[in-house]
Amino acid sequence: MAAAILAGIGAIVWSGSGAGAANTVTAAFTVNGKSVAHSSGSNPVKLNPGAPALVGVTVTNDGSSPITVNSVALSGQALDITFFDFETETGLQVAPGATVTQQYTLDLAPLNGQGDGLIPASLHLLDPNRHVLASQSFTADVRGRTTSLFGLFAIEITVFTGLLFAGAILALARGKLHENRFRRGLRFMWPGVGLGLVIVFAFAILRIFVPSPGHWLPIVLICAAAGFAVGYVTPNPANDELIGGPDSTFDPDPTAVSGTADPRATLPARDS
Repeated sequence: MAAAILAGIGAIVWSGSGAGAANTVTAAFTVNGKSVAHSSGSNPVKLNPGAPALVGVTVTNDGSSPITVNSVALSGQALDITFFDFETETGLQVAPGATVTQQYTLDLAPLNGQGDGLIPASLHLLDPNRHVLASQSFTADVRGRTTSLFGLFAIEITVFTGLLFAGAILALARGKLHENRFRRGLRFMWPGVGLGLVIVFAFAILRIFVPSPGHWLPIVLICAAAGFAVGYVTPNPANDELIGGPDSTFDPDPTAVSGTADPRATLPARDS
């Protein structure tokens, strides 16, 4: 899970640095007649595994040399993890200064077992060397099975998070947590990270929001901070050991506490 978070942050930095690159090729995409440019969580582009998708491409070459569009690729990623990827060959030639419009069919049948819910997606135009000529990101509403790869990944995270929570709570109940507050905070931080990821995937499957970095990063970070805070304020197990533990009993000798002798006690006889 930590690797997923770091990978997602790296993806944000990478996408930001590449946004300013100059490109002489522009493209507009449609899926089943709907433009993908203005899609959102409330207006997603539906991808139905039961029917092929008709992808329309309008390519404009503003450069001084002809280009070849070798293929059109459709992919979907969440937390920088690719859950589906489709591609079809085009062999499209675009002369300098020209604009060409074509339509292509993508078989989405395997999508039934790969995704379900709102997933960030993108369409790419690739040249013969598989360099990206133009691309467009959009929000896809994937109508796959709940037990798809996306759904199973969410179930695995839920189970793993439950085990982390159970282990941390059991260690707290048994007084087995570390004496250092920071270490106790870390012990509860990772279940918090897992809880944040569970919320993100659940909301995506329920089609409440898109698991884009602007959504999932704040949720995961807030849950991680809350988990760390809970662990940080848990009692120090060393303090329980100093007082004998929470289940210990103390039954002092009343004569030893008062410091007075029992008048009924008999002294040993002296030898004459």
